[in-house]
Amino acid sequence: MSEDSPYIHAITVRFADTDAEGHVYSGSHFVYCDEALMGLLAAAGYSWKQLADRGMAVYYAEVTCQYKQSARFGDRLLVHTMVDKVGNTSFHSRMRIIAEDTGALIANGFIAAVLVDKAADKPISIPDNVKQALRKFQSAG
Repeated sequence: MSEDSPYIHAITVRFADTDAEGHVYSGSHFVYCDEALMGLLAAAGYSWKQLADRGMAVYYAEVTCQYKQSARFGDRLLVHTMVDKVGNTSFHSRMRIIAEDTGALIANGFIAAVLVDKAADKPISIPDNVKQALRKFQSAG
């Protein structure tokens, strides 16, 4: 993913995000990636609430994070987010968590998400209009 990511979500590290050593706790990176993906969906016109109002939900099938460098309380982070792939029932997204002041790579994230019919609690085909909206956030490269 290039620095001109299709979607960028800003995070300020909260005290609650840190561990006893003062670093961002590893699990907080997953929250940052989740927040960024939810922000991307909202920017695409399909927020969690908008999907829920249509009887749909987004379930995460796989979430990974590769840690590169630590961040601390008060740091401002930019979560560069893009859609990698849009399939029939799922889509993949990649994130790069970058320190805003130094440009240092803090972590790489990945989420494989599945669109689900809330009532049936089963995967459904992603509607064409949702696919088109997600594809606007794919990298050109």
